[in-house]
Amino acid sequence: MKKFLLVSVCLLALTACSQGQQGKGTTNASSKQEATQTKKEQVQNKTFVSDLGDHHQNKIQIGYKKDEIVSFTFLSFEPISSDLQDMDLSELKEIYQEELEHSDIYKSLNGKPGLSFRIQISKDKQSYAKVLQADFSKIKKDEFASIYGDQGEEERAEFKKYLNGKPQDLFTYFKDQGLKEEK
Repeated sequence: MKKFLLVSVCLLALTACSQGQQGKGTTNASSKQEATQTKKEQVQNKTFVSDLGDHHQNKIQIGYKKDEIVSFTFLSFEPISSDLQDMDLSELKEIYQEELEHSDIYKSLNGKPGLSFRIQISKDKQSYAKVLQADFSKIKKDEFASIYGDQGEEERAEFKKYLNGKPQDLFTYFKDQGLKEEK
Protein backbone atom coordinates (compact mmCIF):
# COMPACT_ATOMS: atom_id res chain seq x y z
CA MET A 1 0.00 0.00 0.00
CA LYS A 2 2.83 2.38 0.89
CA LYS A 3 4.49 1.64 -2.48
CA PHE A 4 1.22 2.36 -4.25
CA LEU A 5 0.87 5.73 -2.48
CA LEU A 6 4.51 6.59 -3.21
CA VAL A 7 4.08 5.73 -6.90
CA SER A 8 0.88 7.78 -7.04
CA VAL A 9 2.58 10.79 -5.46
CA CYS A 10 5.50 10.46 -7.90
CA LEU A 11 3.13 10.25 -10.87
CA LEU A 12 1.23 13.30 -9.65
CA ALA A 13 4.49 15.22 -9.23
CA LEU A 14 5.67 14.22 -12.71
CA THR A 15 2.31 15.18 -14.19
CA ALA A 16 2.49 18.58 -12.50
CA CYS A 17 6.04 19.12 -13.78
CA SER A 18 5.13 18.21 -17.32
CA GLN A 19 2.09 20.51 -17.24
CA GLY A 20 4.35 23.32 -16.04
CA GLN A 21 6.68 22.66 -18.97
CA GLN A 22 3.75 22.65 -21.38
CA GLY A 23 2.64 26.00 -19.97
CA LYS A 24 6.13 27.40 -20.45
CA GLY A 25 6.18 26.21 -24.04
CA THR A 26 2.88 27.94 -24.67
CA THR A 27 4.18 31.14 -23.08
CA ASN A 28 7.33 31.03 -25.21
CA ALA A 29 5.33 30.40 -28.36
CA SER A 30 2.94 33.25 -27.61
CA SER A 31 5.86 35.57 -26.76
CA LYS A 32 7.49 34.76 -30.10
CA GLN A 33 4.20 35.35 -31.87
CA GLU A 34 3.76 38.72 -30.10
CA ALA A 35 7.33 39.73 -31.00
CA THR A 36 6.72 38.87 -34.65
CA GLN A 37 3.46 40.82 -34.62
CA THR A 38 5.18 43.80 -32.96
CA LYS A 39 7.89 43.80 -35.64
CA LYS A 40 5.22 43.93 -38.33
CA GLU A 41 3.52 46.86 -36.61
CA GLN A 42 6.66 48.94 -36.05
CA VAL A 43 6.77 52.31 -37.74
CA GLN A 44 8.53 52.24 -41.07
CA ASN A 45 9.85 55.36 -42.78
CA LYS A 46 10.12 56.45 -46.37
CA THR A 47 11.98 59.61 -47.37
CA PHE A 48 11.49 61.79 -50.44
CA VAL A 49 13.98 64.42 -51.58
CA SER A 50 13.75 67.58 -53.61
CA ASP A 51 17.13 69.02 -54.57
CA LEU A 52 16.78 72.78 -54.90
CA GLY A 53 20.37 73.35 -56.06
CA ASP A 54 23.08 75.50 -54.49
CA HIS A 55 23.35 73.04 -51.55
CA HIS A 56 19.70 73.52 -50.58
CA GLN A 57 17.50 70.47 -50.24
CA ASN A 58 14.08 69.56 -48.86
CA LYS A 59 13.21 66.14 -47.50
CA ILE A 60 9.89 64.69 -46.48
CA GLN A 61 9.91 61.63 -44.25
CA ILE A 62 6.70 59.66 -43.85
CA GLY A 63 6.25 57.33 -40.87
CA TYR A 64 3.70 54.58 -41.45
CA LYS A 65 2.35 51.29 -40.11
CA LYS A 66 0.67 48.91 -42.53
CA ASP A 67 -2.00 51.08 -44.18
CA GLU A 68 -1.81 54.10 -41.86
CA ILE A 69 0.34 57.22 -41.97
CA VAL A 70 1.44 58.05 -38.41
CA SER A 71 3.92 60.92 -38.83
CA PHE A 72 5.18 63.49 -41.29
CA THR A 73 8.59 65.17 -41.01
CA PHE A 74 9.71 68.05 -43.21
CA LEU A 75 13.43 68.90 -43.29
CA SER A 76 14.79 71.97 -45.05
CA PHE A 77 18.58 71.72 -45.49
CA GLU A 78 20.77 74.76 -46.03
CA PRO A 79 24.56 75.18 -46.08
CA ILE A 80 26.42 76.64 -43.12
CA SER A 81 28.66 79.51 -44.14
CA SER A 82 32.38 78.71 -43.95
CA ASP A 83 33.05 81.42 -41.35
CA LEU A 84 30.67 79.67 -38.91
CA GLN A 85 31.96 76.13 -39.45
CA ASP A 86 34.72 76.57 -36.86
CA MET A 87 32.12 77.01 -34.13
CA ASP A 88 31.10 74.30 -31.69
CA LEU A 89 28.03 72.20 -32.64
CA SER A 90 26.08 73.52 -29.65
CA GLU A 91 26.85 77.15 -30.61
CA LEU A 92 25.72 76.53 -34.19
CA LYS A 93 22.54 74.90 -32.97
CA GLU A 94 21.83 77.86 -30.70
CA ILE A 95 22.33 80.38 -33.54
CA TYR A 96 20.06 78.53 -35.96
CA GLN A 97 17.48 77.74 -33.25
CA GLU A 98 17.21 81.47 -32.50
CA GLU A 99 16.80 82.17 -36.23
CA LEU A 100 14.06 79.52 -36.42
CA GLU A 101 12.24 80.99 -33.42
CA HIS A 102 12.05 84.37 -35.18
CA SER A 103 10.42 82.87 -38.29
CA ASP A 104 6.72 83.47 -38.96
CA ILE A 105 5.87 79.76 -39.28
CA TYR A 106 7.46 79.01 -35.92
CA LYS A 107 5.63 81.89 -34.25
CA SER A 108 2.29 80.78 -35.65
CA LEU A 109 2.62 77.02 -35.04
CA ASN A 110 4.94 76.53 -32.07
CA GLY A 111 3.17 74.97 -29.12
CA LYS A 112 0.41 73.43 -31.25
CA PRO A 113 -0.17 69.86 -30.02
CA GLY A 114 1.36 67.26 -32.33
CA LEU A 115 3.84 69.66 -33.97
CA SER A 116 7.47 70.09 -33.01
CA PHE A 117 10.32 72.17 -34.38
CA ARG A 118 14.03 71.61 -34.04
CA ILE A 119 17.38 72.36 -35.65
CA GLN A 120 19.62 69.55 -36.85
CA ILE A 121 23.32 70.26 -37.56
CA SER A 122 25.35 67.84 -39.71
CA LYS A 123 28.35 66.29 -37.97
CA ASP A 124 30.71 67.82 -40.52
CA LYS A 125 29.11 71.26 -39.88
CA GLN A 126 28.57 71.77 -43.61
CA SER A 127 24.78 72.07 -43.38
CA TYR A 128 21.86 72.40 -41.02
CA ALA A 129 18.19 71.52 -41.27
CA LYS A 130 15.06 73.18 -39.98
CA VAL A 131 12.84 70.28 -38.96
CA LEU A 132 9.06 70.33 -38.58
CA GLN A 133 7.53 67.10 -37.32
CA ALA A 134 3.85 66.18 -37.10
CA ASP A 135 2.70 63.30 -34.90
CA PHE A 136 -0.73 62.22 -36.11
CA SER A 137 -1.62 60.66 -32.79
CA LYS A 138 -1.73 64.24 -31.46
CA ILE A 139 -2.79 66.37 -34.45
CA LYS A 140 -5.48 65.62 -37.01
CA LYS A 141 -4.23 65.04 -40.54
CA ASP A 142 -6.81 67.47 -41.97
CA GLU A 143 -5.62 70.20 -39.61
CA PHE A 144 -2.00 69.57 -40.53
CA ALA A 145 -2.79 69.58 -44.26
CA SER A 146 -4.52 72.95 -43.82
CA ILE A 147 -1.48 74.57 -42.25
CA TYR A 148 1.31 72.86 -44.20
CA GLY A 149 2.85 74.84 -47.03
CA ASP A 150 1.60 77.51 -49.39
CA GLN A 151 -1.03 75.62 -51.32
CA GLY A 152 -4.14 76.63 -53.15
CA GLU A 153 -7.48 75.15 -52.13
CA GLU A 154 -7.38 72.45 -54.82
CA GLU A 155 -3.84 71.33 -53.92
CA ARG A 156 -4.70 71.36 -50.21
CA ALA A 157 -7.76 69.13 -50.81
CA GLU A 158 -5.65 66.72 -52.86
CA PHE A 159 -2.93 66.62 -50.18
CA LYS A 160 -5.55 65.95 -47.47
CA LYS A 161 -6.96 63.08 -49.53
CA TYR A 162 -3.56 61.40 -49.86
CA LEU A 163 -2.54 62.11 -46.26
CA ASN A 164 -5.72 60.39 -45.05
CA GLY A 165 -5.33 57.51 -47.52
CA LYS A 166 -2.91 54.62 -47.82
CA PRO A 167 0.82 55.32 -47.52
CA GLN A 168 1.55 53.93 -50.99
CA ASP A 169 -0.85 56.46 -52.56
CA LEU A 170 0.91 59.33 -50.75
CA PHE A 171 4.28 58.03 -51.96
CA THR A 172 3.00 58.03 -55.54
CA TYR A 173 1.65 61.57 -55.04
CA PHE A 174 5.09 62.80 -53.93
CA LYS A 175 6.78 61.12 -56.88
CA ASP A 176 4.25 62.76 -59.21
CA GLN A 177 5.19 66.10 -57.61
CA GLY A 178 8.81 65.55 -58.70
CA LEU A 179 10.31 64.31 -55.44
CA LYS A 180 12.75 61.40 -55.58
CA GLU A 181 12.58 58.49 -53.16
CA GLU A 182 15.72 58.28 -51.03
CA LYS A 183 17.07 54.73 -50.82
